[in-house]
Amino acid sequence: MSVKTRLPVTLFEVLDSTCTQQQIHKMMQKHKDLGITELRLTGTKPELIASLQEAVLAGRIPEAAIFDLIRDHEEAGGQHIFYLRPKNSDAVKTLNDGLKIGNSIFQSEDARAALPNFTLKPNEYVWADFRVTNGGGPWTAKIYGHQERVEFKRQEVRATSVVRYYDKVEKRVVCLAHWNGKELELRVSHLGSGGSIEAKRTKTDDREIDRRVKKLQEFVSAAGLMKLVVPWDLTIACVAMLRKVIEEKRQGITSENSDLPFITSSVRFRDAAFGSAEFNSQEETEALASSGDRMAAIEAYLASPKAFCRQLVLSWDASSASGLWGKSPLRTVLGGMNLNEISIIAGVNSATVKYVTDELRKFSN
Repeated sequence: MSVKTRLPVTLFEVLDSTCTQQQIHKMMQKHKDLGITELRLTGTKPELIASLQEAVLAGRIPEAAIFDLIRDHEEAGGQHIFYLRPKNSDAVKTLNDGLKIGNSIFQSEDARAALPNFTLKPNEYVWADFRVTNGGGPWTAKIYGHQERVEFKRQEVRATSVVRYYDKVEKRVVCLAHWNGKELELRVSHLGSGGSIEAKRTKTDDREIDRRVKKLQEFVSAAGLMKLVVPWDLTIACVAMLRKVIEEKRQGITSENSDLPFITSSVRFRDAAFGSAEFNSQEETEALASSGDRMAAIEAYLASPKAFCRQLVLSWDASSASGLWGKSPLRTVLGGMNLNEISIIAGVNSATVKYVTDELRKFSN
């Protein structure tokens, strides 16, 4: 079936749409440092990709390196991540056997041999990838969806009428199940083309996110994964983080000299009567702890046995991760509509998601 879509479907087209010029340049520099001297590292993004494509066709760089670069940036960031933990040791054993899970999902070798796949079907979901690392440990199952929507572009006011112009926009929806060795992560693309990860979600938004998660679960259902796991309640980590911030506040430690790898800038509580209270700093870079009155109110909510933290917005300090995602703070939302959910900004790689997950574990034990 020919795909009637304007979205990229070849390897280097997907590379162009998924990775930035800086990310492509960094990968090429790595290979040049290893002795691939024929690579041209100057020029525009299309020129870099042309040089890279030439190197792959000549066999100087393996095609697998392009797949790895796309995976690293397509599969991390710009996502809602739902964490699930194994119910028991038997579940861990099953989840650790990626080869067996792959055999359960794919009934034929031909279906699995066709992966990785970049081809899309209009308004449908298709298999994109399944791979196992370390001989059967961590594994990833990925599907692609194709989504169409219309976006308002501009408006013209004429003498007797108003004309509105809209663009038809297509999007590659990336959904994947990833077993990281301790948790099963269900990752689905953010809605729309960008914007704040802290924006209030509508009921329509929640239904679409839920639809993507259910579609992902449907694709991996043959392995019986969902029977093995339960949601990881991140409110435990949220409360531990807030208590640590309060402790530092009492000791006179400011965010500037804190050892914590994050600052908290927004928190929302749910009380016993299903009401809510929200506390926000004035600026994204300002910590909640900068106001004593604000922290006193937060501490009162934490002391209530019937109130719980519904959402916490963090900015991770780039220096605490040795510049893993650059120099700017990494904005992350914990909780929200689902207590096992985080939202993470686009433009990061898989190592960044691993860093955040590792830090959440530290505050959950």
